[in-house]
Amino acid sequence: VMNLSEQNPEKIVLRCSRHQGEYIRSFPLHHSQKEIRETPQEIDFEFFLHPTYDFMQEILSYGKEATVLEPKSFVDQIVKQLQETIDNYFQVTLDKI
Repeated sequence: VMNLSEQNPEKIVLRCSRHQGEYIRSFPLHHSQKEIRETPQEIDFEFFLHPTYDFMQEILSYGKEATVLEPKSFVDQIVKQLQETIDNYFQVTLDKI
């Protein structure tokens, strides 16, 4: 259970590959979603929301096709999650040696 009263909504900027960006454009992740930049290769979105665990898991499900650019605190949470995932796989590899 999350207590959002202890957490303020934040501006979150997400950069996506063209393919993933088109998907997110068609199926918005949040009502605050807006496009802020588009190139032939990428689409950047801005959100104003609570950076919840569920939202982080959604972003992580896109793999290398999406990168959070800001805020730094949310980027750091994602990096920590990814590092723990890598460490888990590294440990599985070591256990098999």
